[in-house]
Order: sequence, then C-alpha cells, then structure tokens
Amino acid sequence: MKNQNNMKNILLIILALAAMLFSCTSAGCVHVNDRHSFNQFGSRSNIKGSGNLVTRTAEIPAFRAINASRAVQVIVCDTTDRIVITADDNLIDYVETIVSREVLYVSIADSIKSFTNVHVVVVVPIGEKLTMLSASSAARIATAKALQAEKLKIAASSAAKIDASIRATVCEIDASSAARIRVAVSADKCVVDATSASRVELIGSADKFEADLSSASRIDAESLKTHICEVDASSSSKVTINCSEYLNADVSSAAVVNYKGDCRTDISTSSGGRVRHQ
Repeated sequence: MKNQNNMKNILLIILALAAMLFSCTSAGCVHVNDRHSFNQFGSRSNIKGSGNLVTRTAEIPAFRAINASRAVQVIVCDTTDRIVITADDNLIDYVETIVSREVLYVSIADSIKSFTNVHVVVVVPIGEKLTMLSASSAARIATAKALQAEKLKIAASSAAKIDASIRATVCEIDASSAARIRVAVSADKCVVDATSASRVELIGSADKFEADLSSASRIDAESLKTHICEVDASSSSKVTINCSEYLNADVSSAAVVNYKGDCRTDISTSSGGRVRHQ
C-alpha cells in the first residue's frame, strides 16, 4: 500500500511539472563495468515516438551531479529513492541513465541518430549530495524541491532549459547558446555568466550578485534582492537588477543595465553602452 501511495505521488509530480515544462519517461537497468545504463536492443538511425507511453523503475548509485542531453526531460524530487522513467514504448529501450564519477548522465543512445515527436521524462531522487545540474541539446531539468548545498552550479546550453529552486552559500549559473534558466535563489553570493542569446531569470535574495553577459544575452534579476552588484555587460546584452547598497558596472557595445534601488554607483560606459535607474 505504501509503495502504491509513493507511485501515486510520483505520477502526480510528473503530471504537474509536465503541464509547465514537458511530458513523461522510464527504463530498466543493467551493470556495465562500474556504471549503470538502460538496456539497448539493436540499433536504429531514426525513431518517431509511438505515443504509447510506458513506465519502468530502477535503482541507481549515488551521484553528485545530473547531466541531461538530447531532449530528455528530468524531474528532481524527494518522493522516490529510485529512477522512474516514462517514454514511448518504441524508444524506452534506448533511454540511457549512466552514473560515472558521481555524475548521472540522462540521454538517448547515440545509436539513435534522429528522433521526432518523442516523450521522455525521467524522475530522479533529489539526493543529499546533489551540487550540479547541467542540461544541453534541448534537454530540460526541473526541481520539485529546493536543492541545498554549500556550493551549487547550474549550467545550460544549446536551447536547453532549467527551472530550479536553490539554497546555497555560493550559486553559480552558466547559460549559453539560446538556453534558458529560471532559478529561485537564496544565497550569500550568486554569480551568473550568460552569452549567445541565452536568458536567465532570477528571484529571491543574494547578498552579492555578479553578472558577466554578452552577445545578446538577457538577465532578469529585478526580483532578486541584492546588496552589492558587479556587472560586466557587452555586445547588445541586457540586465535588470535590484541593488540596495553598491553597484559597479562596466557597460559597452550597445549593452544595457537597468537597476532599481538607492545604491551607490561606480559606472563605466563605452561604445553605446547605457545604464538606467528605474
């Protein structure tokens, strides 16, 4: 009965987050040397999702980081102690979960060269040692509960998306190549690096905020309450911040810095860079 209730809770989380972000996933596990991976049968160059979703569960070794790629969708939650995967029945045997050097890699096997209309959602236990989320190649990661650690890093690239809630002494965020990251932050220090048309949205609080952005990237930190801000913006990038004590900004090449708050400022602009107090 308890297992049935746990499964119901997991499925409810999948449905709720899928409504915001994505769809569904799952697969079975075998040992490969010191790694775990989901079974693969044969090789196919292209798969079109069948639309018939099936679910499997598997135990997984401990890990400190999650790396998602190739359009898989990962939900991190605390209602399960194992991996739960839901996917199209003609794709599920090609869904990989591999733990190597304490990193959990979630992806679709390289033997699948292309795929269309597929649904892959992997529910992953939150773990006490999780300190990094990384997504690439249109993958998505969402946390159903705040991650807590001394230092947490979030990285997304190549049109990937991450939605997370974190509590940390130091938070590092890296976004590139049209990726999108949304984070609820509670930290002493938050550092953001954004480039190549990526977008970062932040809410919460951080004593110190550092931002380095370029190449048409965007950072919306208007709802992130900070005391001290250091910003380096260039190449048509744009950032909005909320600063109460001190702002140091270097703005160039048509970049824009908007700031709220009655803070002291030390501002340098060049080549069409602008700073505006809202």
